[in-house]
Amino acid sequence: MLFSGFGPRAVIAAFDGGEITSDAGGLLLRETAKRLDLFPRMAACFDDRRDPSRVRHPLADLLAQRVTGIALGYEDLTDHDSLRHDPLLKLLGEAKS
Repeated sequence: MLFSGFGPRAVIAAFDGGEITSDAGGLLLRETAKRLDLFPRMAACFDDRRDPSRVRHPLADLLAQRVTGIALGYEDLTDHDSLRHDPLLKLLGEAKS
């Protein structure tokens, strides 16, 4: 099963390679969110008063990370810190991927 790419890399689900991640269901959430333009639309509902010159992470990406984390069962933000280097979760946390 082929999903939309991550930069120059393809994202492919193969079901014959053993158990790699327990968070693969997040790919379905990502594809659905992309088609609905969900996180940018959610971000448009907020009045972001941060100084644009100091913003490192767009509001849509922050919402994508938080909502995806909750959907995958990572309800506390402490989980996000320990999982931030996981390639799949990094991919899922980007609203414009």
